[in-house]
Amino acid sequence: MIYRGLEGVQLIIGDSFKGLDETTTKYFENCIYQECYFHKKRSIRNKTAKEDKDKMDEFLTNVFNSSSRDEAINKIKNMPLELAKKYKSIQMELYTNQNLFSYTEFHVREQYYIRTNNTSESLGAYIIVCKWKITSL
Repeated sequence: MIYRGLEGVQLIIGDSFKGLDETTTKYFENCIYQECYFHKKRSIRNKTAKEDKDKMDEFLTNVFNSSSRDEAINKIKNMPLELAKKYKSIQMELYTNQNLFSYTEFHVREQYYIRTNNTSESLGAYIIVCKWKITSL
């Protein structure tokens, strides 16, 4: 895409592919990498016991609704005690992952739309289905 003239990219959202954050800054100067919160949330849910999923969902939603990195980190530090006891590794994973809260560097009105790449995945799937329907006519 770079060779086709793509420039001015401010944000790339990905699914924590190894090296994607380094590649982002290598090829797109001043670009920010954001790890998809939807996929991170799903990954954490898979590590959470069934009886704790609702509490973990509530906690993660609260964290990802933060409007600043400091606010999100503070919420992670203050993870509810019943979760912190059982899921210390998840707490540390969230605390140390700097790419989860890149969206906070953008205006509050934009933050909701740029935390996840799920919208683009859905759109891509829709386009493929439309192409298939057109070519099969």
